[in-house]
Amino acid sequence: ATCLIGNRDVFSEEDEHFKTCARTTLNKLEETTQDLLVVDARRTRPSLKRFRSEDARQELVEILASFSQREKVRYVQGINEIAAMFMLVPRVGDSPTLVLEMLTAFTRKYAPWDLELDEESDHSSSAFSRLKTRFTLLSYLLIYHDPDLHMRLER
Repeated sequence: ATCLIGNRDVFSEEDEHFKTCARTTLNKLEETTQDLLVVDARRTRPSLKRFRSEDARQELVEILASFSQREKVRYVQGINEIAAMFMLVPRVGDSPTLVLEMLTAFTRKYAPWDLELDEESDHSSSAFSRLKTRFTLLSYLLIYHDPDLHMRLER
């Protein structure tokens, strides 16, 4: 399959193809955005073994970069935590392609404000208000759909 950056159907089911496309996407981002993705990946759930390896952190960076490119939005801090949740789902978390698909579907349905382009900086009160709303909604969804996972993540 070819790598058509920017097209919503860019990622095939093959994760190797995803990784190639994701690296291309990552290299096209501004250096400050790349640095932010790396920092956020390091901050993501460091108490969980799943996120301590450099490979897992790099995979998260690639998922976040691909998400931003696919949805044509600037990366916003906090989306890493939503992506992390999907990386923990059995039989899904091992596939960055599926994690990206779930992150995209979740965000489109439950957090469309993350897809809005904001003229303000990421440090504005508007961005932080959306971040707080995002985590409150995510917490309620987890309590309803998977209380055990919610309790594990809250520890």
